Amino acid sequence: QHCVGPPASQPQTEAAHALLGADLQVGSVLRDALDNTERWRMYMEPFAQELETAFNDEYNATKVWKLRCGICDTDMCGEFSQHLCGGEHWLAVKQFVSEEDFERLEQVYEWQAGRYIFNHLVGKQGFGLGGTLNDSARAVAQLRQCAGAGAGAGAG
Repeated sequence: QHCVGPPASQPQTEAAHALLGADLQVGSVLRDALDNTERWRMYMEPFAQELETAFNDEYNATKVWKLRCGICDTDMCGEFSQHLCGGEHWLAVKQFVSEEDFERLEQVYEWQAGRYIFNHLVGKQGFGLGGTLNDSARAVAQLRQCAGAGAGAGAG
């Protein structure tokens, strides 16, 4: 079941509707990814590949392997997608989302090129980010909003 629109109690101005629709789309995508391991793999794969590319640049410069998953407390050896898109990681992310432990969803790597942040829920990452905790909180709020809209759409 996918979110199809805003709940009836929401404002219906065009701007508000567009903003709410975007939030519901994000919420719907996250809900689907957190509900199903295959959808999680498809959702997380581009983010994992981006992290792998960034790490390969760091490794080529330093020849030091230091990429650990802070969620699962394990070294990510080999293909990062295999770990980040896998079932164990998916379950850990779901647990932290349910506990609203947004700090655990954000991981900071101190690399030669600088501080690199990776958010395990929304996939936001890069150098020079101020942090992604608000992104996790916003995504979970959108997820919950979507769940409420889906329940409202199915009722009646």
